Amino acid sequence: MIATADYLLLPGLQTAACDFLKENVTTENCVFNYYFADKYQCMELKDKCCEVINSNFSVVMETEDFLNLEVKQVMEWVSSDDITVSAEEDVFKGIMRWVTYNKSERESHFPDLLRQVRLMSISQDFLFDKLVKEELITGNNECLNFVLGSMKWIFSSTGKNSAKPPRKCLNTQTDGIFVCGGKKALCYLPHEDAWYQLGDMTLEHREHSATQYKDRVYIFSPQRVVFGQSQVAEYYMSSNNSWGAIQTNFAYYEQFSSLLVLNDDSTLYVLTNTEDAPENTIFAYNPVKNEWKIVGNETLDRWGACGVTDGHHLYIMGGTDNDNGSDNEDREINAIAKVERIDPCKYSREEIAAMNEARHDAFGAAMNGKIYVAGGLQKSGPFHIVLNTCEVYDPPTNEWQLMPDLQAWCVIWEFCMFWVD
Repeated sequence: MIATADYLLLPGLQTAACDFLKENVTTENCVFNYYFADKYQCMELKDKCCEVINSNFSVVMETEDFLNLEVKQVMEWVSSDDITVSAEEDVFKGIMRWVTYNKSERESHFPDLLRQVRLMSISQDFLFDKLVKEELITGNNECLNFVLGSMKWIFSSTGKNSAKPPRKCLNTQTDGIFVCGGKKALCYLPHEDAWYQLGDMTLEHREHSATQYKDRVYIFSPQRVVFGQSQVAEYYMSSNNSWGAIQTNFAYYEQFSSLLVLNDDSTLYVLTNTEDAPENTIFAYNPVKNEWKIVGNETLDRWGACGVTDGHHLYIMGGTDNDNGSDNEDREINAIAKVERIDPCKYSREEIAAMNEARHDAFGAAMNGKIYVAGGLQKSGPFHIVLNTCEVYDPPTNEWQLMPDLQAWCVIWEFCMFWVD
């Protein structure tokens, strides 16, 4: 009736027939009806079928209609970001089922289809136990090189930046800004333009630092403990909106100026105002082993510096020279623009281009391979002024460029804020 109505230009009859089919779309007939609706421009029926296919893709891939699709059509579905599956493994299994349905004619298309699988989203157990042992992969050099090459960046510290993102249905991470102070913690989600109050912390944190390490957010703050007690760090778990604590076995009363994660295996702390340790010593802390160690044999030559990491190096920006006053009481802030880049693995240090403005106690961040710094203090006669200027550093060119100023003057007391994902 739809074909006849289309030929005889009877839109009313065509609409009535399409409405009937739309009410009777199932996982068994949705593929056929989708391409039928596309041929005769029944847009509402096509949209309904697309919705059923996307919502039930794991089941639809097992139907006879799907197994009889052309390779171009299969490619469109398995590359889509909108399909819903319980795991990325389902997509791989569906591709395998389609290829083996007519292996002699379809095997040549397998390499192109395999590239549509988001290997970053596949579990390690399935990757090692099933996928790398599949005959269609081991018997094809192109497929084998693709899988082995992908595994290198999957397990590297920068792999997540170069891999295909998870499909919408499997994307469990959301970028946000985490803010904490006292016993309160908040999270701002830019894509929703909304703030959410998280569970309260157990300890009251001041002069603290925070960082994301894998699936946790760690909070470290100065604590005075009696003999026999240990320092305690808290960590936030987003999966159940709860806090946990761990004894850090740290021997000093510390105030962190920066708390940073490098290379996905250790967390580095730039310490300032410590009573027992040399000032501005860099410590490495491994949360898994709960171990501390001093990085290198030298201390930094300044205090009040801003520390930022790009994932590979530690950037120490600004601060005040240590020779500006002999002890904590009579030291004066006299900001400098000096910037150093440190490789903590080799503990190599190099001085790079200085900032356009001297800054003491500035704040910074790294994103997309660039280093950003803003705010800080500068001496102005007998007083100090709070800067609202911002700069960005491009490592390949070794240059700092000024950015638009902050829209408001602000001093953040007792709060720590940073970007998490």
